[in-house]
Amino acid sequence: MLTPAMSPSQSVVPPSDSYPVTPPSIQQPVTMDPTLSERVFQTASPSVVVVKSRGITNHQGSGVVVGPGMVATNRHVVESNYNHSVIYQGTQYPATIAYVDPEFDISLRQFCIHPI
Repeated sequence: MLTPAMSPSQSVVPPSDSYPVTPPSIQQPVTMDPTLSERVFQTASPSVVVVKSRGITNHQGSGVVVGPGMVATNRHVVESNYNHSVIYQGTQYPATIAYVDPEFDISLRQFCIHPI
């Protein structure tokens, strides 16, 4: 069974005077702390490392310290290679692959506290 079209008096859209034309978030200017990005960088940067992988091909990428001696990086940075290292706060450390997930392109590396 077909339903007849609604007449203009049956409209489900409320009249324009019952809601603001401009969303409230646009009506009031947003103030941003100019040092916010600097503070985010200063907080996060100590956990960012350089990840190196040498062997059949040489790869270099970034990683993030996720725990004591553990770094998360992309799987494609470590694939097909056997010599792995992490540069953390300017010092290079040997690393081993602790976990690889090819579906999500994630790898965990474990690095020792003794520099190369």
